[in-house]
Amino acid sequence: MHAEKQVARGHLKPGGALFAVDICEGGPKGFFAADSASDFVAWFLRLPDSLQMHYEIIPDGVPIKLYFDVEYLLADNAGLAMDAVIAQINSSVQQALRLPDLQPFQTDASNAKKASRHLAYPVVLADKVHVKSLVQHVLADLRQSGTAPVTAAKKGQVCGIDEGVYDKERNFRLCYAHKWGQPERKLLPVGPVASKLEAVQRAMISHFLDELPLVPWHCRPSDGWSSGGGTKRAKHHVASTGLRPGDESKLDAIRAFARTTWPESNIAGSGGRFRNMLQIALKPGVFCPHAKRVHKSNCTWFNVELPDGKGHLRCADPECQASSQWGRFRVEL
Repeated sequence: MHAEKQVARGHLKPGGALFAVDICEGGPKGFFAADSASDFVAWFLRLPDSLQMHYEIIPDGVPIKLYFDVEYLLADNAGLAMDAVIAQINSSVQQALRLPDLQPFQTDASNAKKASRHLAYPVVLADKVHVKSLVQHVLADLRQSGTAPVTAAKKGQVCGIDEGVYDKERNFRLCYAHKWGQPERKLLPVGPVASKLEAVQRAMISHFLDELPLVPWHCRPSDGWSSGGGTKRAKHHVASTGLRPGDESKLDAIRAFARTTWPESNIAGSGGRFRNMLQIALKPGVFCPHAKRVHKSNCTWFNVELPDGKGHLRCADPECQASSQWGRFRVEL
């Protein structure tokens, strides 16, 4: 463990990941350079409950899951149920992404004074900027619905979704972890889970992205958003993952191309459509020209545009800082 984040970063190895831990009351943290996210999670779950005070560090400029930190003081929102807030958020997300069956993995750390819920959706957006743009879209819907919680804060009256968690390299508490001095407020799954390991993996934002769809959300980060009723909305072009007639045969052609081109990789999942693009996941991933290696714990997405069959690769590993698409391929569809 290191006292400085940059020192820990200097010890990162290829495929490694950064994590943080509370070391005293008031916010200071120590930092870990783990060999991999999988190794760190396994070690974390072996710790005694009293020592599980760890955080995932969400990197910038890489693909990540869509996530929300929903919290508000109960005294300021008498009669407002957290489940009602989550239902409104989820309805907005489903409509925005045109995924009517999409549901988040939820973790809860509420107490007698504060309602607190983390949401991690099983879809991947291009980076944190795109996530924040979609969250702001959802915030506008929430405010207009009349369901938005209000919480007193130093910066004024704010909605019950913490927008600060999308700033540079923010920490996000791990599932089953608690803050220093608050062992009774563990972040626990909402509802039954198959195992603690699966729960932590599903709750994490930057890791375990394999087989999750990369959903385009074309944001305009310069657009302004008001905090009250007069919301300035951006024109977003959203994705549809539903297959259309003829897509399955095209996916068969894409799978055949991938098996021939990357015989060392396997095809994960069934593939899907995202607007004018068909996508499959390759695991283990394809050699990444940015990291100069194959990412050992994440997949590579192979995307093929319709109708011309132009294809490219995109890395799912959050530690690959140069995460833009690469390669030029042509699939006969």
